[in-house]
Amino acid sequence: MKKFDLKVEPIKYVSEESFKPYGQIFGLEKGKPTEDYIFLKCWWKNIDIEVAANEKIGFNYCKIDRMPPEDTEKARQNNTLADWLKNFKGGASVTIMERHPTTDETFFFLEGDAIFVMAPPDPSKSKPDISRARAFLLDRSVSVSLWKGTWHWPPIPVYQYTRFCIVCTGTLDDFDRVDLDVELQPVL
Repeated sequence: MKKFDLKVEPIKYVSEESFKPYGQIFGLEKGKPTEDYIFLKCWWKNIDIEVAANEKIGFNYCKIDRMPPEDTEKARQNNTLADWLKNFKGGASVTIMERHPTTDETFFFLEGDAIFVMAPPDPSKSKPDISRARAFLLDRSVSVSLWKGTWHWPPIPVYQYTRFCIVCTGTLDDFDRVDLDVELQPVL
């Protein structure tokens, strides 16, 4: 399998414009605060999420443990991986991506740093454009909101595990999952 290295970029140093093909960065203290008090500053409407009439917003809590490839292989052989993880190679490389065409996802990291590999949405294509794939280092300093249809794979813990919350419109059942036929290797 052909391997592509992706330089990991700390999201807190990525510009809004550079991240725009993938989504929005949440938590930037840009412009004048909407509320500005001695001990409290608020920036309302920090990101825009489209919510249709009667559409619910879901809050999902996740914890991902880092598994070395050999443990992933054991879990696969013992049939203890969910079907959607069957082709996951473990470790820190990405060989599969998915997208949610009708769901916005906003990721708030609660504990631990993670590498998040993604590619911009393109409804006219059935696979992500690997030439536009990027790897971002996420921590608790800022969060990201992905556009509907942004290709991604679950965040990869840098250390033992990472905990995060996903706030989404719609449901996460609307997905396309594809084998990339290449290996994306994040490089710090």
